[in-house]
Amino acid sequence: MQPVSLARFTIDRLFPRSSLHVIYSSFALHWLSKVPDEVMVKGSFAWNKGRVHYGGAKEDVVMAYRQQYERDMCRFLNARAKEVVSGGLLVILVPGRPNEVEHSKCIGNVLFEVLGCCLLDMAKEGKIDEQKIDDLNIPVYYASPQELEYIVNENGYFTIDRMEGLPRIKEPETKHAARRLALGIRVGVEAVFKGHLEDETIDELFELYSKKLEQEPTVYSSGGASIMFAVFRRNYKYC
Repeated sequence: MQPVSLARFTIDRLFPRSSLHVIYSSFALHWLSKVPDEVMVKGSFAWNKGRVHYGGAKEDVVMAYRQQYERDMCRFLNARAKEVVSGGLLVILVPGRPNEVEHSKCIGNVLFEVLGCCLLDMAKEGKIDEQKIDDLNIPVYYASPQELEYIVNENGYFTIDRMEGLPRIKEPETKHAARRLALGIRVGVEAVFKGHLEDETIDELFELYSKKLEQEPTVYSSGGASIMFAVFRRNYKYC
């Protein structure tokens, strides 16, 4: 069972043609419309066995996620181009990663990797069927400014007026900070997990996750991360 992602509703047409002057999207575009198909196919080069995300996975898995992100962003830009007037603005705020930071060192990916390790620990103890881990992938992709710029330029409907990374506020290395972060991750991904795991199992998973973050605070206090702020202007030549 695949949960319905909010991204499916935001990447397609929502408003009448040329009816808006400014469109604002906040903390939504890192969510994919779905898990890439090839990631879920046993025997595929991109089969993501034993993992719940692409962070730390082999290159074929990373590429599958990236290609799904590119398809979704293209659909998003096409839909917004119909809705916004010529010369109108599309403003986005989205978590990503700096150009120089590898996927495996992006803080968001590292946090998902730790969550996957907690699931594997529970599977070793017989609390979760390992097949369920193979079937569970989090549909999130953290793009770099370079990747986003390429997609916008290739799409052609918008010109980039401004794009910058906002400074990251590091969490203190405290027990309270670790628990708050674990709760934030749970709020974000619990709907994905509910299609695969029982409620009691999810409770136990995030209790284990919180303890692991408490024990290894450098997981969330270091690593590369960026909040991208971008302003795109609707081109006149595509009217």
